Amino acid sequence: SKSSESGGDAVMGVTGHSLSAAVAWAWGVSESVVRVSDEPAYSVDAHLESARDFTVEHGRRLMQGALQAALGIQVVEETQDLDVYVLKASTVPGAPRPPLAEEDAYPGLMSWGHGRLSGNVPPAEAAQALDGELGRPVVDETGLTDRYSFDLEWKGGDEADRSRVLAGVGLFLVPARRPVRLYRVLR
Repeated sequence: SKSSESGGDAVMGVTGHSLSAAVAWAWGVSESVVRVSDEPAYSVDAHLESARDFTVEHGRRLMQGALQAALGIQVVEETQDLDVYVLKASTVPGAPRPPLAEEDAYPGLMSWGHGRLSGNVPPAEAAQALDGELGRPVVDETGLTDRYSFDLEWKGGDEADRSRVLAGVGLFLVPARRPVRLYRVLR
């Protein structure tokens, strides 16, 4: 079925996700760092409603336990050296930067993947969104920690166009090898 995610005040959930996508969502990581030896043929629907004072982090912890209990899985974290892309910021004086997000701007991604990155996030979250399109983890080494307003679009899968658009905000991707935290699903 078509997959979707939802979230808001005291509500979060996924519909029609593969096991690896549901684990990635519950752990707040990219699907590129989730390892499932045999992806099951079923899809996962999981929804959580809670008291108003619940945080996304609290909801994720509850969802992690619920997925492991309901599906009979265990998610184990491990670190491995992998081929990655490193997101870097230009160090040239006066290099462009994405505009800082307004304080009252929606704090999150609104659209990403297939040639699009839109939202008000720190570069670390932008890097995580990029790795879905790139097919491998993207590690943030920009040194930038503020929340920026990204509204970037390029031809999906076109490396030269993506590089041009990222350079317009002073960012670039470099292939490298780094230790990466993986989330292995044991059944």
